[in-house]
Amino acid sequence: MEKEKTPSYNVVFRGRGDGKGNYKGIITWTSFKDIEEFEEFCKTTDTSDEILATGVTDEQAVNFSRQTLLNDQLDAATQESTINGVVNEKRLEFELANIGFLLARGGFRPDKNIPT
Repeated sequence: MEKEKTPSYNVVFRGRGDGKGNYKGIITWTSFKDIEEFEEFCKTTDTSDEILATGVTDEQAVNFSRQTLLNDQLDAATQESTINGVVNEKRLEFELANIGFLLARGGFRPDKNIPT
């Protein structure tokens, strides 16, 4: 028996890198039950991430996230691997492997601009 797909309200965000959200330039997306749940999220969550799109399909949200620039991915990997000013080489290796995997699988397209 095939599981019925639950409709969702997808929102695409881009990090501003100010410590109140995602790393600068990183594009992510979140699925909410509906627009009301998203509006409640906005009221109760202290994030400065830029909202790029609302109410998009899963495919559109994934396509947006693929627009994250390679430089932003590398900066985020470095930041994620640095604790108290010291780079954890094993963590950096893991983060860079993830970027390599995404590039190999077409997970993001650093050669494209954000669609308008």
